[in-house]
Amino acid sequence: MPPAESMKAARFHGRLDLRVDDVPKPVPKGDEVLIDVEWCGICGTDLHEYQHGSQQLSSLPDSSPFVQYLHKKTGPIISPTKANPHSLTNEVMPVIFGHEFCGIVKQVPEGSKLKVGQAVMVDPRLYCGSCKRCQLPATSACYQWGVRGFHGGGGGLSETVAIGESMLYVLPESVDLSVAALIEPLAIGTHAAKASGISDFSSCSVLILGGGPVGLTLTMVLRSYGTKAIYVSEPTERRRRQNMQLADAVFNPVEENMVDKCKEMTGGEGIDLVFDCAGVERAMKDGFAALKYHGTYINIAGWVGPVSCSH
Repeated sequence: MPPAESMKAARFHGRLDLRVDDVPKPVPKGDEVLIDVEWCGICGTDLHEYQHGSQQLSSLPDSSPFVQYLHKKTGPIISPTKANPHSLTNEVMPVIFGHEFCGIVKQVPEGSKLKVGQAVMVDPRLYCGSCKRCQLPATSACYQWGVRGFHGGGGGLSETVAIGESMLYVLPESVDLSVAALIEPLAIGTHAAKASGISDFSSCSVLILGGGPVGLTLTMVLRSYGTKAIYVSEPTERRRRQNMQLADAVFNPVEENMVDKCKEMTGGEGIDLVFDCAGVERAMKDGFAALKYHGTYINIAGWVGPVSCSH
């Protein structure tokens, strides 16, 4: 039997330990399609998993409950360990990172509707398809939920991936694949806006906490929906400049009283709708304080550790 072909892949071995390894190329099974990866984004959740809170330890007092949590925690945040393999993939670390990716079809199974050479976007979710939640269907709430890039199955920071055909979406030839890698965060922004339950945004004031890629794509979605006013809270200067091109106002929460600003801009009533794209406790508390009575708060962010809420 000939030796398996190898490829390069960025694998997460543990905190602050990401290596480019030689690994076997995947062999497609059943309805799986072989994809040559073209572009893969790096998500904030990737950074959280890689850093495992290392950046926060130096800036918070040792008495902080969050710091105490990080000191006690010895394993990764969500990646599967030998003691706790993922129930669907049965994989453990090291896992291949990357869940925002697109590529070119290299090999298809018999009877496939796809063609070799087509550009496709990948839905990176893992779910069982048979539990009560999947049958609703609410696959994003599957009891065995997972994501490629964290829980096995093959992540996008690799040369090639084998993926079930139902998880692939053909891209028009006009789409630049370097931009297509942003479809995943754009889908998150679109889903978040729909999850608000608001059908008419024309009278809504919105505050977005965190002006990174998801915050920016959410702003684009809300603009397309005709939102009355969009405000963004973002501490990083470069990101503030980017958000100024889309938002009605951008605040620096480190130097400005964001809550007072929001109250001022809404006639003292507060914001109708807050989207948390930051996953930072201080931002969350400011977001709650900026909300109007009966306002809506939607969390999109992935959190590194537990947070506390008080009023």
